[in-house]
Amino acid sequence: MKTKIRVEFTFVAIIALFTVFDTTGFAILGLCAGVVHELGHLAAMWLSGVKVKSIFFRGGGIQIEPEEKGKITLFILSAGSIANFLTFAVIFTALERPFSYLYPLLFSLMNVCVGMFNLLPIGCMDGKQILERLLPPRMHYALRILEIALILVLSGAVIVALYHGFFNFTVIAAMVYVILVDLHKKLCYNI
Repeated sequence: MKTKIRVEFTFVAIIALFTVFDTTGFAILGLCAGVVHELGHLAAMWLSGVKVKSIFFRGGGIQIEPEEKGKITLFILSAGSIANFLTFAVIFTALERPFSYLYPLLFSLMNVCVGMFNLLPIGCMDGKQILERLLPPRMHYALRILEIALILVLSGAVIVALYHGFFNFTVIAAMVYVILVDLHKKLCYNI
């Protein structure tokens, strides 16, 4: 069976918005770190013998759909963040003086941010799926409380930052995405 690849208009529109509104270049580096993350998942699926049914590029992310949902393991779920952390380690150690090279340094740091972001136990992020598999079902209620608390803390941090004049389109967009994914589970793009 061949893998179906679909690209939704919202994916292209989000990239265009990030390109237009983010004058720092961080958004493009973040998108590249996101690609590293998804390639990590795909590599783990390939190593595990899990076939990919489809890859769907949407406004909120990239959805990788396996042929059989039950074959997604902790290794596959954590592989995206592992790929981000390995990319950071390789770039950071390869640079003779890492703080002398701005964009490679920023790309390596962006990989750390994307890896950590995806490990948040919120919505359908990898971190929540990992914890759901590790914790007994009776603990899932506590996981939901942690999720709501994290969303409140992150929302508060963004509001305080905006109040003090700090505006970063990428950070605001990520926070809005986290809240929307938590409120509307159909937006979840998980493996």
